[in-house]
Amino acid sequence: MLTEFLENVLGIQDAHAHGIEFQRLHRLGKPRKENDKDRVIIARFLRYKDRERVFKCGRRLKGTEYKMYEDLPKEIHEMRKRQIEKLKKAS
Repeated sequence: MLTEFLENVLGIQDAHAHGIEFQRLHRLGKPRKENDKDRVIIARFLRYKDRERVFKCGRRLKGTEYKMYEDLPKEIHEMRKRQIEKLKKAS
């Protein structure tokens, strides 16, 4: 399912052929409704090169219903949020 997403939505044509491999995949949370299949997917790539390639293509998601984020600890997210505020004040 994720490989199809990479090929069809992100446009990585050889995702299946060159074998982007995942170390682990899982979904978070429970479906909100009975037929709801929209849930967060956490993907851990086997190779860093594949991960970077997918994130680079993530710009193609702008204007779509999909979003892609790094799974970072809350502390790092908060620290980066404070740094962005400082950057905005400086410019």
